[in-house]
Amino acid sequence: MKDHYYVYVMTDRTHSNFLVDTTTHLAHDVYEAKKRVVDHGVHHNDLHYLVHYEKVEDIDSASQRERVIREQLRHLIYEVINRNNPEWKDLSDEIDSFSEHQ
Repeated sequence: MKDHYYVYVMTDRTHSNFLVDTTTHLAHDVYEAKKRVVDHGVHHNDLHYLVHYEKVEDIDSASQRERVIREQLRHLIYEVINRNNPEWKDLSDEIDSFSEHQ
């Protein structure tokens, strides 16, 4: 079975802080952030709104895309999110509909 990787962006209520990360288990990682299951920086900063994610086929591409998004100036991060999620909706309901087995 081939793994898929997800590059995702989470933010806080005011969209002033961001977490950019890569995972193979997007639904699980978002669940942990929302339910505060794991005790690390995401939870202390209330960065539990999933506002952007991209499916990437291999780890090298995922790492490169994560690095590009992280290194972008704040206004460019806003552009990436606004292009795909102009209302800044929390996309966690969308990912709840697909399983970790994808």
